[in-house]
Amino acid sequence: AKVPQTLLKLCQISLGPSAPMQAALPAILGGTPQDWYNNINKELEASAKCCVRRIREIPGLEVNEPEGAMYCMVKILPGYFDEQVGGSDVDFAAQLLAEESVAMLPGQCFRARGFIRVVFAASVEVLEEAFDRLE
Repeated sequence: AKVPQTLLKLCQISLGPSAPMQAALPAILGGTPQDWYNNINKELEASAKCCVRRIREIPGLEVNEPEGAMYCMVKILPGYFDEQVGGSDVDFAAQLLAEESVAMLPGQCFRARGFIRVVFAASVEVLEEAFDRLE
């Protein structure tokens, strides 16, 4: 399959946890020290700030601050990248994956044409490298 079709198929897969994992979560989470949660929240906040900062530095892209998710929806300004990557978010995501090995899901997977979804659940170092490739 071609990259756009593969990305769309990925969006259609249920990526949620299995029933046994859901049943085990209360015991797992109840036994996890508070420091772990505090550290994870700090890391996610740093990653989110990194993403927002780097996206805002790229002409043709717009983003709002995420509010509780580990991803942000990035608007591709109409007509801005048409000559380089075609006119759709699927084209944008496919070319980014093919040329730079950076995976971002097209907004069409989430009924948000003209957007891409950027997940920031990686370290700041990994995100910086990904945005260096994107630029």
